[in-house]
Amino acid sequence: MRGLLIKYSYIIYGAFLVIAAFLQGREIETNQSMLLAAGALVFLFGLPHGAADTLIFRKVRGLDGYLGWIAFGLVYILMTGAVYCLWLWSQPLFLIYLLFISVFHFGEDLYGFSHPWIKLSYGLAIVFSPALFWQSEVSKLYGFIVGEPMATSFAQLSNIFSWISLANLAISVFACRGILNYNLYMLMAWPIITLLILEPLLGFALYFGLWHSRLHLKRLIELKIMDREPMTILMVASPLLITLAGAYYGFQRLGGINDSSFSKIIFVGLGSLTFPHLFMVYALGSAHKQQSDLD
Repeated sequence: MRGLLIKYSYIIYGAFLVIAAFLQGREIETNQSMLLAAGALVFLFGLPHGAADTLIFRKVRGLDGYLGWIAFGLVYILMTGAVYCLWLWSQPLFLIYLLFISVFHFGEDLYGFSHPWIKLSYGLAIVFSPALFWQSEVSKLYGFIVGEPMATSFAQLSNIFSWISLANLAISVFACRGILNYNLYMLMAWPIITLLILEPLLGFALYFGLWHSRLHLKRLIELKIMDREPMTILMVASPLLITLAGAYYGFQRLGGINDSSFSKIIFVGLGSLTFPHLFMVYALGSAHKQQSDLD
């Protein structure tokens, strides 16, 4: 069953993209249906890939003692809290941080490809391509984080960067065409198409939940870090439930599910969690490279 899902992953994702585009055409984004769909994609499919950081820590550090896990939890919380405090202190700086770190985070979709410029170019295109056709919607999302008129300025800059980043990716792909294969072309094309044709919030949710998260979990399975053992399930479920409880509390504090509360929890929450998560991703990549060199 899992083999069939992997084999036909592009077709399955394409089907979801067509459905999302159809529903978008019927203007479901004007009501809570779009928010609920986006929330399901992010919270049910997207968050588990971050919750699996516990498995990466166990693999990289080889620690199973209580003190090691307590230290890991405290450091993770402190790093997350530091980014959240950045948002409280300076929302424009937080947005700059969010865009900057997302470039490197999403560039790891191409984890099996060693060319750093292609990964950087891809990450830039993922972050800024929504502003190419959806500048006003991007400005609205930025507004929930930094307010007006700063959101308009950020959206205008994002629109400029969208042209630059997509052109840069096209040139980079052409320059490296001799070392790229069909799978890498598809890995880069599907998410960018998603972010270009779908409204930014729905497009991000589909990309994050069914593409980025899937690739990360697939990597963990390939490296035999994730399996079906009860302890593995517990190690992923525990932080996942804690995060979901925190999101639920956040929605209650912000007046329920609406555009503002959803955007703040998604982008401020995920932005805060991405800081320690990216450290774990790079630690995994370093450990995998060392293991490959030994083999």
